[in-house]
Amino acid sequence: MRHRNGLPVFISVTFVVTWMVWLPLILNRQLDAELPTLPYQSLYASFGPLIGAVAASAYTGGLAGVQAWASRAFSVRFRAIWWYAAVAMPVAYLLIGYGAARVADGRWPDWAAFGLTDKIPSLGALGVAAVWILTSGLGEESGWRGWLLPTLAGRTSVLGASLIVAVIWITWHVPAFFFNPTYAAMGWGAVGWVIGLVAGSLLLAWMTQQAHWSILPVLIWHAGFDLLTAADQSSGIIAAAISTVVIIQGVSLPSCPGAPAGVGCSCLQRSRPCAGSAAAWRSVCRTAGFACLAVSSGVSPGECALLIGGRVPLLGSSLAIRTVRSLSVPSERLGWRTNALGLVDELAYLAYRAAPSASPSSTNGPNDVTGPRQRRTATRRRQWNTA
Repeated sequence: MRHRNGLPVFISVTFVVTWMVWLPLILNRQLDAELPTLPYQSLYASFGPLIGAVAASAYTGGLAGVQAWASRAFSVRFRAIWWYAAVAMPVAYLLIGYGAARVADGRWPDWAAFGLTDKIPSLGALGVAAVWILTSGLGEESGWRGWLLPTLAGRTSVLGASLIVAVIWITWHVPAFFFNPTYAAMGWGAVGWVIGLVAGSLLLAWMTQQAHWSILPVLIWHAGFDLLTAADQSSGIIAAAISTVVIIQGVSLPSCPGAPAGVGCSCLQRSRPCAGSAAAWRSVCRTAGFACLAVSSGVSPGECALLIGGRVPLLGSSLAIRTVRSLSVPSERLGWRTNALGLVDELAYLAYRAAPSASPSSTNGPNDVTGPRQRRTATRRRQWNTA
């Protein structure tokens, strides 16, 4: 099994492929070079991240690496709600954007021109949507959220990974300002565009994580977003209203972006019950530092009520002790030395050791294990003492 760093491969291949496709367009516009180009050539550059993901997967794991990446990125093993969300959010954007245009202009936009753009002439709305699915959806998301995000999330938090992806994503777009009239006309509006991409990266990272790292929901979302905002009649109030909604979503996520990759963290809200399958994961969302204390879903209704009551319980309480006992993720996997989760984890164990139920007088020592819960507790104790 190969153990290589695929990040340089992904970034170099992605940027070289995309920028080389855009280079003739830049030279023609900036220097009147009159180089030959293909129809819709600017759209072909969207496949740079997809090619970069395949190259990086092959570099790190060979054919098996490519297969593993594809099986995860295009998996359908996630909750059906994310299919609905991927479609419902663009529909909501449509209503908000067109409603804003109605208020601002005093009339509804032309519904017959929905989705149409001179970037892809002679195609109806369905044809334009198919193009966006193949380019912005499949081409871009296969790399950004399909390979880069989970790779970075394995080294840092999902929040940090999404911000790094945002920086790379923004940089990748820079040459478009030298040939694309829409980008060139932004002016100071480019600041809002940058903020929108950062917020979009946070939102899409959250969706990808909740879909167990499948990109299918974000693929549909991205195509729907471009169908709405890239349409000719959307320039101005419609695109601005939709981008504002995305920014609001990105900065007010009901998730725990700091959770380590693979934990499947979903913060418990006051309005959310603790119902779920035995294999589901629960967490306490700690606003400060976005730290997640992951616990198994075997939480009693009384404990659940306390967890979602708006406050994290005191670490010395019996609830905290029972929470610690239910921990089943190795500290090495959580990366506690580099994540705020480690601090919560360690403090919780100190409280556990100080509690009467964990004192030497109430147990026969770390080797006294008589059941599954006791074995987990003893294992956890040894991990903490040797970490």
